Amino acid sequence: MLSLWRRPGGRAALAGFVAGTVLCAGGASAIVSGLVSGTRAHSGATAIPASVTTAVPRVSHGHGIRPLARSVPVRIQIPAIKVSAPVMKLGKNTDGTVQVPPLADHNMTGWYRYGPAPGQPGPAVILGHVDSATGTSVFYRLKDLRRGDRVYITLADGKVAAFAVDGVQKAAKDAFPTAAVYTKSGYPGLRLITCGGPFDQATGHYLDNIVIYAHLMTAQATTPPGAQGRSPSPTVTVTVTARPTVTVTPTVTITPTARPTVTVTARPTVTVTPTVTVTPTPSPAAVATRR
Repeated sequence: MLSLWRRPGGRAALAGFVAGTVLCAGGASAIVSGLVSGTRAHSGATAIPASVTTAVPRVSHGHGIRPLARSVPVRIQIPAIKVSAPVMKLGKNTDGTVQVPPLADHNMTGWYRYGPAPGQPGPAVILGHVDSATGTSVFYRLKDLRRGDRVYITLADGKVAAFAVDGVQKAAKDAFPTAAVYTKSGYPGLRLITCGGPFDQATGHYLDNIVIYAHLMTAQATTPPGAQGRSPSPTVTVTVTARPTVTVTPTVTITPTARPTVTVTARPTVTVTPTVTVTPTPSPAAVATRR
């Protein structure tokens, strides 16, 4: 859960930060709140690393980074703590309080849409529960992030805004660092917020908030490699059984066909040479002589 505080009449309400904390965004003020019941603490949420203090982390301004056009965030990925979750838009309730993600959806985060979008100048705020009575939630390990860890926000326009963590802060709900978290600045920042620290069994809420401060590094067109989800995809094992390839070479037996006997009858060539007898006719002079 994010937090619990008691309203008059004993009604328990879920609050993103601390009761009475004002979010200054777009000229409007709001308190993050919602309704829950039957919440409980998980040991991991109460154990905060010694490196996480109440001091506001030293924030980098991402010099030279060009801000992005406003685009709705649709997914958040934090590889270091295996978070991969959708981002919904959060507005305000009828009483002016800021909405929070559904408590029953453990892998849902919410972006406060009346503030900057991730990549725009100013701090974009994304909220997530730490746990509930039914188990841990998306920001359960938010406190374990370290300076330099990456946070990737996929935007509706297809770009992925890459942020680098500047630091982690724990803040008592009655001393929430509103100015440090929400004050507008000239550089694109990111704030991730959940609950943690001591758990008050009597009131049923955590006494601290965990706040991540980060700055924009770059933007790219595709989902970064290596970004892992909290619920990893199942491993599919494919077993391939090798089947031997059988090459059939047909055996061709050629039975020679007996060649037929060819009988050639020689016919003699007969040359007929006609005999010509020439009988000379005596000339008149010869006849006269014989007389």
